[in-house]
Amino acid sequence: MVGPFVGATLIKFGRRNYARLGFFIMAIAMFCFGSLPFATSKMMFVVISVIGRVLQGVGVSCVGVSIQSIIGIIFPDKLEEVMSKFLTVAAVGVALGPMLGSLLYMAGGFKAVFYI
Repeated sequence: MVGPFVGATLIKFGRRNYARLGFFIMAIAMFCFGSLPFATSKMMFVVISVIGRVLQGVGVSCVGVSIQSIIGIIFPDKLEEVMSKFLTVAAVGVALGPMLGSLLYMAGGFKAVFYI
């Protein structure tokens, strides 16, 4: 839902600015997730989880759109090659992330995932 807005305003606000903003928003989302053990009620746990997930989606959208645009500017002659490598690395991260996260969780509990 945020991607089309980011794409439409990318040039106005700057590609790098959107990338930085996305990383900052994702850091706030990770802070939300890291603070979940301190939730004092189920409702607070759910609210913090939803806020964190929304922020994570907005941050990923900002980063994804802006990074692909930056790749297009830096590598106009090798766009297909570089974009395919970028998307391959992203897909591998999506595939391996849950498995590695599960291993960390089994080895050290909920907080172990946030030490990396």
